[in-house]
Amino acid sequence: MENINIVFITDNDFSILTGVAIYSLKKHRNDNCVYNINIVCNNVDSNYISKFNKLKSKNFKINIIKVDGTKYEKLKKDNLHVSTTALFKFDLPNIFQNLDKILYIDGDVLFQSDLCDLYNTDISSVYAGVCVDYGGLIYPSDFKSRLKIKHKYYFNSGMLLLNLKKMRKDNIPKKLIEYRLKKNNYYMDQDAFNVVFRENVKYLSLNYNFVITCWRDYDESVLTDFYKLKKQDKMIDYLLNADIVHFASADKPSKYEDVPLADLWLDYFKESTFNKIKLKRLYLKKINPVHIYFTKESLKTKETDKIDAPCISVIIPIYNARNFIVPTLNSVLSQDLKFFEVICVDDGSTDGTYERLEQLAKEDSRIKLFKQKNQFAGVARNNGITMATGDYIVFLDSDDKLEKHALVRMYKKAISEKADIVLTGAYYLDDVTKVVSSADFCLRMNFLPSKTVFSADDVPQYIFNLTGGNPWAKCYKREFILKYNLKFLPIKRSEDFYFVCLSLIYAKRITVLPDRLFFYRINNAGSLESTKDETPLIFWDANTILYNYLKEHNLFDKYKQSFLNDSLNRMAYNLKQVKTVTSLEVIFKLLKTEGVKLFDFNTNKDNYWYFKSNLAYIKYFLSLNNLMQYFNDLLEENKKLKKALSKYKNDNIKTKINYSKNKKESKLNFKQKLKLAKKRGIRYCFIRLFKGRDAGDKYLTKKGLW
Repeated sequence: MENINIVFITDNDFSILTGVAIYSLKKHRNDNCVYNINIVCNNVDSNYISKFNKLKSKNFKINIIKVDGTKYEKLKKDNLHVSTTALFKFDLPNIFQNLDKILYIDGDVLFQSDLCDLYNTDISSVYAGVCVDYGGLIYPSDFKSRLKIKHKYYFNSGMLLLNLKKMRKDNIPKKLIEYRLKKNNYYMDQDAFNVVFRENVKYLSLNYNFVITCWRDYDESVLTDFYKLKKQDKMIDYLLNADIVHFASADKPSKYEDVPLADLWLDYFKESTFNKIKLKRLYLKKINPVHIYFTKESLKTKETDKIDAPCISVIIPIYNARNFIVPTLNSVLSQDLKFFEVICVDDGSTDGTYERLEQLAKEDSRIKLFKQKNQFAGVARNNGITMATGDYIVFLDSDDKLEKHALVRMYKKAISEKADIVLTGAYYLDDVTKVVSSADFCLRMNFLPSKTVFSADDVPQYIFNLTGGNPWAKCYKREFILKYNLKFLPIKRSEDFYFVCLSLIYAKRITVLPDRLFFYRINNAGSLESTKDETPLIFWDANTILYNYLKEHNLFDKYKQSFLNDSLNRMAYNLKQVKTVTSLEVIFKLLKTEGVKLFDFNTNKDNYWYFKSNLAYIKYFLSLNNLMQYFNDLLEENKKLKKALSKYKNDNIKTKINYSKNKKESKLNFKQKLKLAKKRGIRYCFIRLFKGRDAGDKYLTKKGLW
């Protein structure tokens, strides 16, 4: 009779799951095969060992292998729900020296068919037979950039048909451990297997490792297209047709009654040798909504029971955005997160935006449309929060866009870390040149603590500086916003950083997704950012409101350095952005009076300030007696710019400016450069076109002009 060698690895916490998995395998086995069930145990109680052994029967053998787990402690990483016991997988070729081939299976599975065909798969020329993991491809970020590899696919390590002979020959166990110690790891053992195996694997049917969380988190059409599956009438049909169902998340059926197939798992549990153990199962939807639940009744009728509440509410304040709202909404509606809502709050648009939104809302039920009289974006967002029903809230401006996997990445990160706030990165999207570049202000990694989850108490001196004052590129827990009654200011501009700063102070659990998941449009003539000259001092009004709040709540001293650095940045930014002499003059006077008093440069020396170029810029203006000196200095620089431009009058589209760092901009012809100069302003053009941003900053800072 054919021998099938199967390996499970478990510790005390995983023993019940593993026992039920083995029982389901026993129930579906081929009686003409001999199953050798090898259970690698790390400090497992004798009571559980006894229950494992009671699963023995004819041609179904149970072998207990006890392994000392202390040698794997050096491989442990914090903030992962997976036990260090999972790393025993690295050493399987050495633990089973007498075997050349095994089928490794995680304990959090259910078997629904015999495994003979799977075990007999030819893997003689590869390290393993594996199943592609769609979730691992994109979460927590694109696996190619995250792991710095060029593989076509990423596989899940919950089911591995392993060629132990080849692994021993190529010293794979040592390489896996070295990678785990020295390289980038997010998943406990999975990243190491993917990198070290270098795609020397055979990809097998998804049905041999059907990861339930993919079908919980991603849209069905996305998954059926990716895996090339036949469309099923009901969601549950995909699961019931699988050979191995994998509960690959922290939401195990032994803990929660309402995770997918929890009732089916319970049936196996009641028939197993572990059935005398009392389970304390909770309802996950009362703690962390999963949004798809399979009940006994749904198993019989093959229907799904969906919870109406969305995972995420995307709130978009909208005013006269007819030219941008369609691509913005398309970037949201095409997200592969399964359940979300889009709350569009029209702020009294007069250009036909609302009518276009009405049409879009009729076409897609996920769009919830509301209208208010013109009260600006802050009030629109506040109203959106009131209307939101999602577990988490994401803010998006009406002319910005989302990366295609943004929502599911943020949601999974938020759920896994039980986060109040998830911070992410962003790109600039230039509306004039269409150039995409890094918006580094959105997430400043050098100010972040080493901890995966942190709060303001960990970095009080940097809490307002580690991210921008923008509410987008962040994911907020709705209950957290409501608990602290966080509100945006009801003003035309600068309404957002008050909300953002208070949220950073009060959040107990902040975590980071460093990937750039948002596209922030710049040089859009229709945005509120282009109207700074109408209310040039409103940014300082908002800054003063935040200052007064911190003072009144005895928080100022704790966050003083961070607040002052943020305020200095805000002053410098607005000095640079205004376009009229009148606006520049009123901000200049503000700096000379209230600014000097707040910044107190006599007490707070240069090493107190984080952003040296902005510090130099502010000090340059303070050194001026009047703005005429500034204009004279600027005129001198403009003469140099005109002289530089004149050299390139005969350039064609292929011209490269050697000292331009932006390749797309270096190919612009002369007319395009002039258009860019007019749109951006002469100083910004000088930096980007002829020196590159970093070199230009240093040059003009030295001259006191930037």
